[in-house]
Amino acid sequence: MFGGTFDPVHVGHVAAAADARWALHLDVVLLVVAGDPWQKRGQVHASAADRLALVRAAAEPVDGVEASSVEVDRAAPSVTADTLEALAAPGREFFLLLGADAVANMPTWRRLDDTRELATIVAVERAGDAHAEPPGDGWRFERLAVPRLDVSSSDVRARLAAGRPVVTMKTGFSRFCPVGEGLFEYGDVAGAIAAIDAVNSDYRRHSRAARMVAAEYFGSDPVISALMTGAGLG
Repeated sequence: MFGGTFDPVHVGHVAAAADARWALHLDVVLLVVAGDPWQKRGQVHASAADRLALVRAAAEPVDGVEASSVEVDRAAPSVTADTLEALAAPGREFFLLLGADAVANMPTWRRLDDTRELATIVAVERAGDAHAEPPGDGWRFERLAVPRLDVSSSDVRARLAAGRPVVTMKTGFSRFCPVGEGLFEYGDVAGAIAAIDAVNSDYRRHSRAARMVAAEYFGSDPVISALMTGAGLG
């Protein structure tokens, strides 16, 4: 499970989810969109419905990565332990993917002790990040190194607000429209999803081409196969 406001979702989110699924041999990674992120009230720019729609579109071409509406559907603040309990099923094991900053913030979480019993924490660390540490004893805790992609949701918002290009970020968002001083909302969600679909089509075409070239020149070399998978091309 990889939760967040996704305001907006970007390639770094999806790449980390895909890498985690491969490295940890997970069945699926759920991108759980926070419906009411109580620690960020007043700071979230897009509605929960818009953020969920865009996450669904962004995750669609990636095998084993799916959007989840569990927190958007719940009329309550987004609490990780509540979400894990809602998703629980016999034989189901949870891995909670967190960036280094989110791990550092865990002591402020609601129902933190309950969370410890419900999931293994996976600290997603990029090159240059300080090693994250669990918020106490008794946690199941792993680290996952992923490539550094210098993109953030705040940077995407700033670029869109300034009319700067975001194509290299593979966000697929069409535009933001200003709403009052310093606030933005999605101006055209349907258009944004259509743009993401176009990006996804390019992704599939280039992904297939890359796999064909790799197979031609490297055969079944396991190292090349691992690199291709890690790059989202496997």
